[in-house]
Amino acid sequence: MINYSRLIYKLKRNLSTFSNKITKNLTKPKSKFFFQVLYGLLENQTVLLSEISRALKEKISLKKTIDRLSRNLKNFDNKDFKSQNIEILKGLDFVKKHFGNRGIYTADRWYI
Repeated sequence: MINYSRLIYKLKRNLSTFSNKITKNLTKPKSKFFFQVLYGLLENQTVLLSEISRALKEKISLKKTIDRLSRNLKNFDNKDFKSQNIEILKGLDFVKKHFGNRGIYTADRWYI
C-alpha cells in the first residue's frame, strides 16, 4: 500500500530543494513566492492565482492570499534572474536528471 502522506512530503521537499537552487540569490520573500507558485502550479495544474492560492491551503482568507501573490507577481522581475543564468541552467540540469525525456511544464509571469 502506498503511503500518500510520505510521498507528498517527499515531492514537496524535492520541489523545495529545486526552488532553493534556482532562487539562491533572491530575497526570502521572492524565493518563498517562487516556491509557492511552483507548488500551486503542480498541485492544481493551472496558472490562475485563485487556484494556486487554494492549493497553498493557508489559514488566512483566500482573498488575502490572492492579493499577496498578485503583489509579489507584480514586483517579481526577470532582472532578478539575469545574474543567475548559470544557477538556472544547473537547476534545469537537475530537472532533466530527475525527469529524463518526459515533458516539463514551465510558466513565465506573462502567462499568469
